[in-house]
Amino acid sequence: MGLYLDQTVQYVNSFFRSFPGMELTASMVSNYVKKGLIPHPVRKKYTRDQIGYLIYIVVVKNVLSMENIQFLFSIQKERFDAGAAYNFFCDELEAAIDVINMISKAEGLGEVFPSPAPGAGPLARHPGRSAIA
Repeated sequence: MGLYLDQTVQYVNSFFRSFPGMELTASMVSNYVKKGLIPHPVRKKYTRDQIGYLIYIVVVKNVLSMENIQFLFSIQKERFDAGAAYNFFCDELEAAIDVINMISKAEGLGEVFPSPAPGAGPLARHPGRSAIA
């Protein structure tokens, strides 16, 4: 099973509506495939692993170069399967969001980023949450 390009883009973007500047386009996905960041789709469909990699790219592309992302993916593939790596990434991202919100609340600004509800989306906190496992 998998999602076609437009479905993949819509699916990934659905999790980042509350995060300004975090967006994925079909041309971006095509470029990531051409550069070897993610594998080519199988019969024009993107798998869980590819979607997980795209979610990671959307989050880090503003602070890491494509070369650095590719290097980190190569390290990840040597040490962890995609599902374990994705879950670790989600844990770290959620912790960072919690810290940002805690600091923001302490300064009287309120919550900057909405915390995901349990069981909602790829960044949700539950044992089977992995979008790619």
